[in-house]
Amino acid sequence: MTTLPLRDTPLTLAAIDRAQVPGAVELYLVSCRQWLATIDHDVDRLLPVLSAAERARAERFRQTVDRERYIIAHWLLREILARHLHTPPHALRFASGAHGKPWLTAPAGDATTPLHFNLSHSGDLVLIGVGDAPLGVDIESIERKTDDDTWQALGAMLHTTHEWAALMDDPPAPLGRYVVQRWARHEALRKATGQGLGETGAAPGRLDLTTDQHRWQVTDVQTGIHPLDREPPGHAAAVAFDADRTRSLSGAWLVPDETGPGTMARIMSGRP
Repeated sequence: MTTLPLRDTPLTLAAIDRAQVPGAVELYLVSCRQWLATIDHDVDRLLPVLSAAERARAERFRQTVDRERYIIAHWLLREILARHLHTPPHALRFASGAHGKPWLTAPAGDATTPLHFNLSHSGDLVLIGVGDAPLGVDIESIERKTDDDTWQALGAMLHTTHEWAALMDDPPAPLGRYVVQRWARHEALRKATGQGLGETGAAPGRLDLTTDQHRWQVTDVQTGIHPLDREPPGHAAAVAFDADRTRSLSGAWLVPDETGPGTMARIMSGRP
C-alpha cells in the first residue's frame, strides 16, 4: 500500500486554486484547534454560512468541543467547495444517499466535470477530499485504549480468513496502529462507493474493487507533523478514488493565513 505525502508547504483558503483541474483530487487536512484560535473560539460567527439543517445538527451536540469541531469542519468544507465552484459558500445545497453520502445539488459544477467531495473527522483533525470523480476519505485516531483481543477481533473483520491467518504468523507491532490504518482504508472505500457495511464492495480483503462504472484504488494519506505546532497527530488516514479518472493526487495541511479578529471577516468577504 502506497502513502500519499503531504506538501511541504501548507495551504491557506486564499491559496486554493479556483480552477478545477480535470482528473485532480485535492486533500485538505485541518486542525480544528488551530482554526478555533483564529476565530477567538467564537464559532457562532460561522453559523450564517451553514444551512438550517447543519445549524440544527450542531445544536444537538452535548459537548462544546464536538459542536465546535462540527461547525468548523462544515464551514471549511463550504469554503473549499465555494472556491472550486466560484460561488458563495452559503449558496451551496446538498443532498445525501441511503447511507448518508452527501453530494452537491446546486451548484454542481459544469456538465463535463461535476464536483465531488468527501469529509471525515476524528478528534481534532478533519480530512476533506475534492475531485471531479467520486471519492471517499477517512481519518481515524490511533490513540485508543484497546486491548489486543479487541484489536484482533476488529482486524479479523477486515481481512479474509487466509489473510488474517498469514498475518498472525508474524503480527505487526503495534497491532492497533496497523488495524486502525486498515480500517481507514475500508471506510474510505465504503464512502467512495456510497455503500454500507456488509454490502458488496465492503468485503474483507477487497481494496482494489471494480464496479460497473469505477475501478477503485485506495491509498494511505500521511498525517505527519503539523507544520505550525509540530505536534504528532496520532491519526491514520486513507483516500479511495477512481483510478481511471484520477490523474493527480495531492494533499496539504490547510491553515489560517493569520490569526486575529479581522481574519474571518476578510475570508468570509472573499478578500485575500
